[in-house]
Amino acid sequence: MNLAYKALATALPIVASVVASKVADGTWKITTGRSAQNPDDPEVGIKEAAAFALLSGAAVGVAKMLANRQASHFYMKNNGMLPPELTKRLGLTEEQSRAKAQAKLASEGNRKDAKKAAAKA
Repeated sequence: MNLAYKALATALPIVASVVASKVADGTWKITTGRSAQNPDDPEVGIKEAAAFALLSGAAVGVAKMLANRQASHFYMKNNGMLPPELTKRLGLTEEQSRAKAQAKLASEGNRKDAKKAAAKA
């Protein structure tokens, strides 16, 4: 299972970054009516370069964060604890890691049950 998680934890952020970059380029073209220019090009105005850098940087950052969370969630569901590097980064023991993962998975289960009950009502 660790191998599958490592593959996901590596591939998902890369794919998410590429997709987010394409989305940022498309959003820029729709909003400005022009294709995104290279912000490093000296002919591009500083305001335009900064605006595009903010848009693309935020899009890529959020996409990577979501991809990492998804990979961690996959690991939690399959192993009943947080991924080892997250456990270490948070300074948790294995027992604390298991408790944290179980609490998160339980709260998600309760939300799903609540949605099902609301849909039936």
